[in-house]
Amino acid sequence: MEFAGPGLKHLEIDDRIPVCSQCTWAGALSAIFEVDEIAINFLKSFDVSNYQVMKADPDAEYEETYTYDLDELEPYIVAPPLPYKVVPLSEVEGTEVEQGYIGSCAGGRLKDIEIVARILKGKKIKKGFRLFVVPSTRRVLRESIQRGLLDILVEAGAFISSPTCDFCYGKTQCLAEGESAVSTGTLNVPGRMGSPKAKIYLASSAVVAATALTGKISDPREFL
Repeated sequence: MEFAGPGLKHLEIDDRIPVCSQCTWAGALSAIFEVDEIAINFLKSFDVSNYQVMKADPDAEYEETYTYDLDELEPYIVAPPLPYKVVPLSEVEGTEVEQGYIGSCAGGRLKDIEIVARILKGKKIKKGFRLFVVPSTRRVLRESIQRGLLDILVEAGAFISSPTCDFCYGKTQCLAEGESAVSTGTLNVPGRMGSPKAKIYLASSAVVAATALTGKISDPREFL
């Protein structure tokens, strides 16, 4: 799957990685974004200079082409029990959940932590709600500390962990039977985060943060 078009200039690398990560559940073997200035600047930030830019030929033929107006998209969420059950957030808004997770190879990046801090700043997560924030890399952890983002999250009542996959697959803080979680993880199959009788909703970090304040799946636009 290839992503291109004028909308790319609004998508940072931290936005693109989760999209590519999740394309496997659409049946893709690989997913790429067209190389642009944002991608090149990302490489420069790591002092990478030995690369060759490759793009599709102007006359390339595609099996299918889809066009989306990003201004028209509303927030979406992946409902249990499988990763292809994508529905508008409004369909499950108000569903009670006990746990939130920011992390995994699809989430937990600096932009995720920034938006969570923006939503939670000066507020407290709902009593009884468990929010786990796991920076995806040591670099993200270090930058989050330097910017004071983790202080905001701790003040709000979140639990912070060093980079690990433990929360994503239920090794730590397993969901109990009958519980639900909203997660930036990659999978929501039964048993992924604990009990096979628990429910997992996959969503953006903004949705997880808004939900942490209310204890119910919430539209983050109300808090931004």
